[in-house]
Amino acid sequence: MFKIFNYIPLIYPDKRRENSWYIALNSLIIHRFFNRVIGIKFGAKNGKTSWLENFCRNKDVFGCFLAGFTDSDGYVSKNYIGIIQKDKKFLEKLKMKSYELLNINFNGPYVNRKICNEIVGWIITINNKNKMKEFLETVPMRYKNRNIIY
Repeated sequence: MFKIFNYIPLIYPDKRRENSWYIALNSLIIHRFFNRVIGIKFGAKNGKTSWLENFCRNKDVFGCFLAGFTDSDGYVSKNYIGIIQKDKKFLEKLKMKSYELLNINFNGPYVNRKICNEIVGWIITINNKNKMKEFLETVPMRYKNRNIIY
């Protein structure tokens, strides 16, 4: 953040979850950059998350996008890799582009969570050890434990 915007965000622990942190960006310039240049909409997005076509220009850019998305909204465990979202259509598009650009084949989307019998979360997964290994070799994730699979 500092290298790009010369800005140091506020970082503080999330008291609701262990090993989780909040990052607060109190900058109109950064807000406008993410909103107007990159195209990330703010506010409630369930069912209307805009697809960011700029991240699909080539496999390298998309790989970085998928890495960041997995680091923030997914996880890598010893049994599977998963990405969770409230927006099923967004996950379907992510799955399709992952296959088209990187030959990564996710399973799903499947229902991940229900509250009062209403679906509030979806997940796409990779649960084959060889496919998990290929994912980690293809996607330049920042936070991963390669020892899980090797």
